Amino acid sequence: MNNFNDIIENLDNIVYKPNNLMITNLKEEKQNSEYAGGIFQLNNKTIRFRVSKITPNKIGQFVSFWEKNENMQNQAFSYDSAPDLLVITCINDNKLGQFIFLKEILLIEKILKTQSQKGKMAMRIYPIWDNPVSDQAKKSQMWQLQYFVDLSDTNNLSMDKLLNLYFVDSCFRFVSGSKKKESLPYVITIFSHAFAGGVSYAGTTPRKVLIDFLYNF
Repeated sequence: MNNFNDIIENLDNIVYKPNNLMITNLKEEKQNSEYAGGIFQLNNKTIRFRVSKITPNKIGQFVSFWEKNENMQNQAFSYDSAPDLLVITCINDNKLGQFIFLKEILLIEKILKTQSQKGKMAMRIYPIWDNPVSDQAKKSQMWQLQYFVDLSDTNNLSMDKLLNLYFVDSCFRFVSGSKKKESLPYVITIFSHAFAGGVSYAGTTPRKVLIDFLYNF
């Protein structure tokens, strides 16, 4: 069984602290303790955290995320109350990586619950070292890897991608004047995903926000 506090401490030492990222408000989500479930704040970002599990008879890894409703039945997390990011850490022998999903991306993929969609309580993920066979699995890996960072080699981390995925603001707006040009590829990735999903929430569409972003770039 994954130990939430031990895993967070390890990531803090190799990823967060060296990049001046501070963890606060750490709280375990015991209903998903099998997946090292928890929430915390990383600088100004709220994070829901999980560690995925290897499934010996199926390619990829599996992860669960759910809460109890008022009737004590399991349900998907809602978009309205979800933290900024869902971070899924993948471990396989000496391999280590993270999927860093904006809540807006989880909305597009119908993972978070809204009034019009049920949401999902689990998903299968495909780290870069996995080679799925079925067309559906390949399609899933294709969109997921846009939000994946390989952390296996601590001396050669892709910190630009990691930091940009962590600190792209919600509603598809990037928050940093000095880093806009360096971050543009990651912003475009998120906008492209949004266009493909046709997402519209609370009157905000990716087209409207993209035009505003480019106007102010």
